[in-house]
Amino acid sequence: MSRSKRTPVPTYHNHIPEELATLDQLDADDLQAGTPLPVALVELVSPNLTRLTGLYERALAQPKRARIKEPS
Repeated sequence: MSRSKRTPVPTYHNHIPEELATLDQLDADDLQAGTPLPVALVELVSPNLTRLTGLYERALAQPKRARIKEPS
């Protein structure tokens, strides 16, 4: 069995570069991630909470698909 070597994922601490965004940030801009996996991670640390979340490229983000309402 061969094992593939994984490329390390860049990790930022309390800083999100302008070209990247969390899913929440993309959602606020009515966008969805253009890739299924994050390209980087960010660790957000506050006095009572530490959160690790994925970051996605803004340049690859796509407009959210309109949801079609089904007749009731």
